[in-house]
Amino acid sequence: MAKRVTIQDVANRAGCSRQSAGFILGGQSHKFRQDMVERVEQAAVTLGYRPNSAALAFRSGRFSAVGLLLSTDRFRSSTPVELITALVVQLEKHGLRLLIGRVPEEDLRSTERLPSLLSEWSVDGFLVKYETGVPQEVVQSLRNTGLPCVWMNSKYGDDHVELDDAGAMYAATRELLRLGHRHIVYADFTRGQDERWLHQSRWLRLHGYRLAMAEAGLLERVLCVDPIPGIDAVPSARLHRESGGWHKAQAVIKRLLASDDRPTGWIGYSAREVSWVDHIATTLGLRVPEDLSLVATGYAGTDLHGIRLSLMDHNQQGLAEEACELLAARLAGRDYPQQDPVPLRWAPGGTHGPAPKAL
Repeated sequence: MAKRVTIQDVANRAGCSRQSAGFILGGQSHKFRQDMVERVEQAAVTLGYRPNSAALAFRSGRFSAVGLLLSTDRFRSSTPVELITALVVQLEKHGLRLLIGRVPEEDLRSTERLPSLLSEWSVDGFLVKYETGVPQEVVQSLRNTGLPCVWMNSKYGDDHVELDDAGAMYAATRELLRLGHRHIVYADFTRGQDERWLHQSRWLRLHGYRLAMAEAGLLERVLCVDPIPGIDAVPSARLHRESGGWHKAQAVIKRLLASDDRPTGWIGYSAREVSWVDHIATTLGLRVPEDLSLVATGYAGTDLHGIRLSLMDHNQQGLAEEACELLAARLAGRDYPQQDPVPLRWAPGGTHGPAPKAL
């Protein structure tokens, strides 16, 4: 078995004291001359030195690790691979590792088990990706750890980073208006009406659509399977709302597409809504994008029956960057002003185009 390379071996090769090599490799290189830092770092690479993480944590009081707290319910914790990859890359820039933990629902709601679980994590702070239905006990348990905590795409904690859902739908609607569309429907087929379990994006995306339509002085058309809680709290004399079960929504879509003044633009809360519209349009002999344009929010690269869907991309890279910068600032004790919501990115595909000249 090969002999383990020690900090003394690195110091001997670099021509410095053991203490200096330890400080440099322990994250305090700013205290030493650049030439010494380079010699120590090169010696560590040449010898294949690997620091003893337990000893380093004992000396510094830091684990150089961040915990990503997730639910076992995938509908509460959306974690695409793009987000995980971006978090790892961003944390590495700050010398931090990412540890991922999924907490079962029974532990999530336990006032005894959850604090115990959190205290067992060898981390310096938390990133949280619980987006809906989070009990207040969870928020308080995280506060009680005394560790920095950043919530992603939700507003449950004191420090949070959110996506600009309102801005995304405003921009998507404006894009269709720019292309000459005037009859534009916003569709949201999310089920459920309990506000505790609904994500903030349901209200924000609807608001963005309505704002763009109001500015254009055009009729708003909102189609939903279940009523969106609070939709009538925003007064609008021009609001035309259809709601009910999926079968009713299907019938309404078919009726709208078959009408003489059928909508030429459809905006979906997600890719699911426009895929259903596309299916019904196909049965009526309508073509995308020649006869109607479809736009949604989602992840770049999503296909709709072989056609790249035009959408506002969820920008997981931007979400990760902002969350990691905020957490790193909290770990360092630095002020970090609350930032604007992370903008979604326009990813044009082949499902939208100019409004047809005549129906």
